[in-house]
Amino acid sequence: MKKPLFLFLTLALISSCQKTVSKHLESDKQVLFSATREQYQSVETYFNHSLTNERKDDLYLVTYQIYEPKQDFKEVRCIVTPDKKSAFFFGYEESYQIVKDVAKQDSKNHIYNGLKISFSSTIEIKHLDLYFVSQEINLLSEINS
Repeated sequence: MKKPLFLFLTLALISSCQKTVSKHLESDKQVLFSATREQYQSVETYFNHSLTNERKDDLYLVTYQIYEPKQDFKEVRCIVTPDKKSAFFFGYEESYQIVKDVAKQDSKNHIYNGLKISFSSTIEIKHLDLYFVSQEINLLSEINS
């Protein structure tokens, strides 16, 4: 096999294996980073949630979790930021659903009863800004531990 053809096939294989991130990620980050407190709503209307920090050596494992949704949500995307500079997200690689009824969960079809976003930090995170998007709602909120 000639080198140019081999290189082309290798690049094609690598690019086909990579997950694509939704075109919505950059625009959703802009919405979240530019949002004002006046636009924020309470998440408790829609689901329960928690923000935890677990110390591991010199880092904190920060976890934001959404659970016990009060309704079903389709095409879910969720993005959080501790500082309006960095962002951590869920739902931008595939189409996800969050369902109220635990019995309807189906991981093969990306149907879950909640979601979890985890990241590490050198400092304890006690506050996050949240942007939760689905067919049903666009929710901006402030999360405190």
